[in-house]
Amino acid sequence: MKTRILILTIIILAPSSFFKAQPRIVELNWKSAVNLTLKENLSLKMSRLDLDKQIYEEYKALSYFLPTFTYQSGFVRNLELPTTIIPPSPFFPFGGKLKFGLEYSFQHSLQFSYPLFVGFSRWNNYKIQNYVKKSLSEELKKQEQQTAFLTLNAYYGVLLAEKLVVANKEALEVAKANYEQVEKFYQAGKSPELDLQRAKAQYYSQIPKYESSLNQRKMAYQNLKFALNIPLQDSVILKDTLSLENFGEQFLNLSLSELKEIAKNS
Repeated sequence: MKTRILILTIIILAPSSFFKAQPRIVELNWKSAVNLTLKENLSLKMSRLDLDKQIYEEYKALSYFLPTFTYQSGFVRNLELPTTIIPPSPFFPFGGKLKFGLEYSFQHSLQFSYPLFVGFSRWNNYKIQNYVKKSLSEELKKQEQQTAFLTLNAYYGVLLAEKLVVANKEALEVAKANYEQVEKFYQAGKSPELDLQRAKAQYYSQIPKYESSLNQRKMAYQNLKFALNIPLQDSVILKDTLSLENFGEQFLNLSLSELKEIAKNS
């Protein structure tokens, strides 16, 4: 009994964070990010539910073409049954009572109905539901494409934000090193105060840029997690990196008229 009380006390006094799910580490590349957002995006899930609901509405419209069957049943308990008294005889020495019928009476009824002339209302209803289903299906495809595009935009936005953080950090370190060097020259009398103030201004102007890049990186990660329906406490690791590639090198040396002709043909 004491052991049970102790266990119950520990459970009650345990911090609520103990029962929460532990943060995960999610590794992504651009393909897995697109697949994950098509599967887990909340707006896409709601659109798929709307489409599923409309499919059932179409089935419901088709069911109106079927006939209607109505079945009813009931039973009645017979409290009084016809009884015949049998007098004593050689076959029944003691006589007896003979009841006719059953104790319960059952009744069944089956009705069949199918209205023939309803002004094509069934067919029109089915066509409307079918059109709505096709419309929702096309909207879902368009939404999937848009969601995939926004996810890729957020994915590469994170990569760009990481590059900006690195670039601003390097610029801040260079500005700080330059400021420290100019300060040493100034103290040694080899540099004027104007150079010192210029180096100091460059250094302190670089600090807000670096902090802004850190905030932009944080916002980029939050946008990506929101698009992928990943909890904010989870960590995301991107496997891809940004690289500079030249696209369309085959069109660089073409004239304007040649480019127009290619655009018309394509």
